Amino acid sequence: MLALGARLERPLSPALTVAPNVEFRHELAGPATGSLVLLGWLLRPGVDIRYRASGTVTLLVQGQTAFGRVADNGRSVSLVGPRAVVLLEWAR
Repeated sequence: MLALGARLERPLSPALTVAPNVEFRHELAGPATGSLVLLGWLLRPGVDIRYRASGTVTLLVQGQTAFGRVADNGRSVSLVGPRAVVLLEWAR
């Protein structure tokens, strides 16, 4: 399995930070024949937005979309799906 990713965190203000990111995954397998076969690949771009509401409370919103292809008994099946996360962080 090969996984590569990049993230660029950019503060827009003292309270707001935006971090676009991307991840690529590629997986190979070696069957009994000895040659490598592609199991699938996945590309997942997204963005994280962090808002520091106060010294102890931070709101984090993450959004990503994944798309790619997965091998299924000699066929290739497409894969598409969104993901959204909202977190509230509290520190003392």
